[in-house]
This record gives sequence, structure tokens and C-alpha cells, in this order.
Amino acid sequence: MRDCFSSNEDETFHGQLLNILFENESFLYLVCGSQGVPRLFGELLTRCISKTKSRKLPRINPTVVFESIISDYTVNVRQRVQYSSRIFIKIENYVSQKRHRFFLVKMEDYNRALNYFDGFTATAVIHQCTSEQLPRSIRNSYKLFYVHYGNYLESLHEKGLKNFYETASSADKELYPPLPENILDTINDYVMEIDDLDVDDFYCPICRKHFSLKGDIKKPHSEYIKCPECNSTIEFWPLHAEIS
Repeated sequence: MRDCFSSNEDETFHGQLLNILFENESFLYLVCGSQGVPRLFGELLTRCISKTKSRKLPRINPTVVFESIISDYTVNVRQRVQYSSRIFIKIENYVSQKRHRFFLVKMEDYNRALNYFDGFTATAVIHQCTSEQLPRSIRNSYKLFYVHYGNYLESLHEKGLKNFYETASSADKELYPPLPENILDTINDYVMEIDDLDVDDFYCPICRKHFSLKGDIKKPHSEYIKCPECNSTIEFWPLHAEIS
């Protein structure tokens, strides 16, 4: 569908259909927000149509698309992860500060926090870039992850998302934006550091206290662990693997 929209043949059936439904380049943003998943694309499109009809708009505009994508992230994606995870908080802070749609993790940090990154990938918080898509100089030392498009848009909202589509770069309309040509010279600007405390932290949402996974909590044998303070049973997916 994206190739169809990129076509200059506005007189074709697909060109006319997209021009009837979408204003400006709303369709491209919708594709980015779908993360390339057909089911999610359909769900977002349904929401966009509903919003457009309720506001009596002639076509789906970028604002409607952005609102739907951000809502998918904050309601459907973000709610499924541990809010207190220090790594998750780092990801959100990184996006807010850097305004990048991807980040790099050193290979040694990735291996230490593998369970977390697997969990974030499973819940669509991030998407891992395959090694064959990366330059040799990067793939041997780093893992690259794209953040959820809704996370990126929400960070831009803080500085005026309303005018985003007027100043958006071509990379903002790419499902997976290309790496900067000078990334090797500025690579530290894209690296997210993982500390020992980040992979040793457990937070209980019931009593709202933090504990050490290695010092305070016995090794779990399932995805559920008991809080040492209030004895509540908490689901904690990063612990699917053994803590060393």
C-alpha cells in the first residue's frame, strides 16, 4: 500500500482512493504508526475514520492520525510494561531528550539486559533491527532498536506536534528511517547506556518500593514473584530467564 501512495499516478484507482480518504501525507504516518503490522494498521485506520466522522472532517488529516498513534502507544503498549523499569524509563527519557527514532545498545549491555529487551520487543515498545541491515562497523559492537512511533510522536508533542507534519523530514515518513550518514562520527549520541542497577531492580506497584533482584528476592521459577515487603504476587516478565 505504501508503494501505491508513493506513486505519482493520481489517476490510478489506488491513487484516487487514497486521495479521497487521506489529507496530505496522513497515509504515510499511519503506516509508520502501524509498525508494519497489518492488523494494527486496520485498527488505527478504524479509529481514524471514527475520529474523522465525529469531527465532521472531509478527510483523515495528520492530527487525527497522530492522536490515534499516540493513544495506541500510551493505552495499548505502555500499559503492558513495568512502568518502574529503569530501562523503560531510560528509553522514554532518551526519546524525549534526543528526538531520535532509534537507539544503540552496546553488545555487552544488551547481553546483560537481554530479558528486558526481549520483553520490550514482545510488547512492541521497541523493534530490533536485524544485523544484516547494519554496517559491519556497527553490528559487531551494537544492537539497534527502533522505538514505537507513538513514543516518538508523544515526545514531539511536548514541543508542538501540531506543526510537525509541516516540518517533518523524509525520514519521519519512513517505517524504518535510514541511519545518518555520519553516524560513525556521532555514534555516542545514539548509545543508551545500561547500568548494573538497571538490571537488578524490582518495583512493587502495590507497596511502591524498589528491591534488589539479587539481594532481596529469591530466584523465581516463573514469571510471577512475591514482593518481600507486602507479599503481593507480581507478574514480572523480565524474569523469564534465570538471574545470575
